[in-house]
Amino acid sequence: MDVHNNVILVSYYINIIFKPILMVWIDDLLLYSIPFVICMGIYAFVIIWNNNIAYFLNGINEINWQLITALLGGIINIPLSIYFAKSLQLGSTGVVLYSIVSLSLSAIAGPLQIFSLLKSKLKYEIL
Repeated sequence: MDVHNNVILVSYYINIIFKPILMVWIDDLLLYSIPFVICMGIYAFVIIWNNNIAYFLNGINEINWQLITALLGGIINIPLSIYFAKSLQLGSTGVVLYSIVSLSLSAIAGPLQIFSLLKSKLKYEIL
């Protein structure tokens, strides 16, 4: 199984157990959509991925790209989340969906920075 299938599978199981947990937690029935729960599952995976990358980069004192991607993501997140929620009429699902998109900047840039740093370090060590 690849990562995409695992995300879909875990999101499906989260959706199954979400309602009973919610009933125990707040003792009331809330209306929620299945796409919202799936987007929240994907959002959780993106957050976990980004945190692992950030921990590694912070540990080796490389924080410039993190700062740039966090600023860019933060600047574009708020207006485009409002656009997704209101103009496209996606509601809270649109906000979570665009938060995933804005966090994807660092989810892509972080590993690229790590590969670049490791590649330059290995060249330096060999010479």
